[in-house]
Amino acid sequence: MKFVLPLLVGMAGIALIGAARPIVSFEEPPVDPVAVQVMAVYAQCVVARDPAEARTLLAADYTTDAYKKAVRTFALSHRDCVPRGGKLRFNQIVFAGDMAEAVMKRQGVTAQQIEQKASVDHVDTMPRCVIKEKAGDVWALLASKPASRDEQGRLAALQDTQTICAPKDKVVAANPVAMRARLALATYRLLNDPAPTSAGN
Repeated sequence: MKFVLPLLVGMAGIALIGAARPIVSFEEPPVDPVAVQVMAVYAQCVVARDPAEARTLLAADYTTDAYKKAVRTFALSHRDCVPRGGKLRFNQIVFAGDMAEAVMKRQGVTAQQIEQKASVDHVDTMPRCVIKEKAGDVWALLASKPASRDEQGRLAALQDTQTICAPKDKVVAANPVAMRARLALATYRLLNDPAPTSAGN
């Protein structure tokens, strides 16, 4: 992995600018497949280093300024998870989703646990509705490799359910990276804190 990650960063168009320290910037959800995969690897690294702080961030509302400030501090404190001289671009919802996936894997979460929790879930949001209707398919999505054909197929299998669960006055987000992130975060909160949040998860 020591050699693979720098290669992936370069392929993703995340410039290796030769700086002494990596650069972390906060932008729109990445669309390049390799950039998406690099983001997931970065999240796994920071969760492994500081799982307690990761759980604290996952309990927060990712739409607030307080979260944005906290996640910047957290990301910069673990910038050595980015290859030396590299630049990583990500936004708060993608980072939250990737951290949620990493934490759940460390917790040994299973599809059966999600199905059991979802069967008695009363939180009325679109992501939680999708999980309740198709918990096994959601977990299969989260188990797939980011930005892969497998992921595309898993997302397609959930498309009709997303449409049914979406509020009548809202259009389902078309960005697959953001959709996966929201389902990951909603699944994490279903298992760890079933109370509704203002972030809609």
